[in-house]
Amino acid sequence: MKLSLNWISDFVDLKETDPQKIADRLTSSVAEVEEIVGQGGFLDGCCVGKVLKLSAHPDADKLQLCDVKTDRGKVRVVCGGTNLREGMRVAFAHIGTSVKDPKSGGEFELKKIKIRGEDSSGMICAAEELELSMQYPPKLEEGEWPVIDFGDGDEDVGKALSEFIGGGDIVLHIDNHSIAHRPDLFSQVGFAREFVAMGLATWKKDRPDFADHKLPSAKLPFKNILDCKDKIPNYHACLMEIDNVGETPDWMKQRLEAVGFRSLYLPIDITNYVMVEVGMPLHSFDADDFKGDIRTRLSKKG
Repeated sequence: MKLSLNWISDFVDLKETDPQKIADRLTSSVAEVEEIVGQGGFLDGCCVGKVLKLSAHPDADKLQLCDVKTDRGKVRVVCGGTNLREGMRVAFAHIGTSVKDPKSGGEFELKKIKIRGEDSSGMICAAEELELSMQYPPKLEEGEWPVIDFGDGDEDVGKALSEFIGGGDIVLHIDNHSIAHRPDLFSQVGFAREFVAMGLATWKKDRPDFADHKLPSAKLPFKNILDCKDKIPNYHACLMEIDNVGETPDWMKQRLEAVGFRSLYLPIDITNYVMVEVGMPLHSFDADDFKGDIRTRLSKKG
């Protein structure tokens, strides 16, 4: 079980903010905290930049000179990103920022350098260099090195990258065995409730009220059959129509990644998000491909 302090802060105001003290309290009273993991450690010193101009490098076919608009004004860097284009919003790391070396697994601090005779004052980053590969999986083909692509436009240009993607989280890894008798704790809301009971937090006055969200009643185009009501008293189903299924929002990708889920596809991400938040297991089916009825039963031999 992975507990995101950013996530539960949707519901509570933390009275204790020291992760180690929170972990100690939980371990002594509720559940063993196996590890404290900081998220977004490579985001400090990074912002959303915009590529203003691209020019060919005079001495390297695979490199380009990039003029980038940042929170500190216009900066020129040398970059080998194979998906660069003018107008594109990128993840930009300033001089003095530490980034990851994907080849060695270590990290290094950016300095103003010359690359094949041209000044470079920072870096347009690939996902691997900021440990964001789960959130922004690169579409790699042989000979390519794509940088993170936030799409075109001016919105959020100059914004701190940690704020833009919701970074800077602290995630507590909870030993599942220690809460096996507490099914109410297998969710972010469950632990938010426990934090309040322990005096570690207070409820937000404007926290989401799930009772306000009720689905309209409608007849389903299939039967929902329970063959084992003594074991499974309820199995609920609903039909959702999503117009123009697009990309999963960055903030949702980040939260799912923080608790161990890779972003797959918006409908699947939504069901996983709800499951992690409130502890209700969900599964989605494509109604266009769905045939027959839903029948819930125990397994059979063979």
